[in-house]
This record gives sequence, structure tokens and C-alpha cells, in this order.
Amino acid sequence: DLSSSGLTGEITSYISNLDMLQSLDLSNNSLTGSVPEFLSKLPNLKVLNLEKSKLNGSLPSTLIEKSTSGSLSLRVGENENLCAAISCKKKKNNVLIPIIAAVGGFAIRSVCSISCHII
Repeated sequence: DLSSSGLTGEITSYISNLDMLQSLDLSNNSLTGSVPEFLSKLPNLKVLNLEKSKLNGSLPSTLIEKSTSGSLSLRVGENENLCAAISCKKKKNNVLIPIIAAVGGFAIRSVCSISCHII
């Protein structure tokens, strides 16, 4: 139990070596970054508590699937920028395309206005 331990930074990859780990409680810390995929590969992990931290991005789909099937008790609440749904990746793709198109159009328009004045 490493809850409320003042942990900061990303979840360390050293945890991936703990094959016999059954429960991991990192809640109520200041952990940042995304939830690493290797957590879903820990063969004996039955409980994972990552609540009340500063994690972001999308949960690995394998962790969500294990939680849905009941083989993993997963708690990730109160991580403001963490998406705990399989649909997160689809939403990101839908938003990314218009942003790239808008930025690309602006860059082309800027280059054209600069080169038009030179010619």
C-alpha cells in the first residue's frame, strides 16, 4: 500500500518486474503522465487503485477489459485528465483531424500572403 505516500512523477517501469503483485494502491498521490500498458500485463494483479492523482490520457484498453470482465478491481476516479473509457481513443481522433486541418489551412494562408507580397 503506497497510498498517500507523497509520490510524484510517472509510474515507474520497475513495477513491471513484480510478477507476483496482487494488489497495487497508488491512490492519493501526485503521480503524473499516462497509465502504463505494463500494468495490464502483471499476471496476478487483482486490485489496482490509482484514484486521486494527476494522471492523464487514456487507460490502456486491456485494463478496462479486465475490469469489465471482473478479473481486476480498478479504481481511477478523481484524475481530472484521465479517460477511463474505451471510446476515448475514438474521440481523440475525431477532434484531431479538424484541428490539423485548421492549423494547416492557416499555415498555407500565411505562406501565401507572405509570398504574394514578395512577388
